[in-house]
Amino acid sequence: MDIIKALQHLAYVKVCVEVTVDFELPCFINVELRDDSFVFIRVEVPWLLMRCLQYRSFSHSDKYCSKKNEVEV
Repeated sequence: MDIIKALQHLAYVKVCVEVTVDFELPCFINVELRDDSFVFIRVEVPWLLMRCLQYRSFSHSDKYCSKKNEVEV
């Protein structure tokens, strides 16, 4: 028997989600249940990678981006 089906109530669920560098994580998501009803679930993220929107990369943050600090001539 599937372990999830055996449980009556889950305190929390962990999921892995891949996102693009410019994706803004929502505070809540709308989930459809088996009975076709919907419930809003709060999204909690224990940590986020640094991201740079200038280079569209997770290698460093916008705050410390060398491209952002360059002076245009």
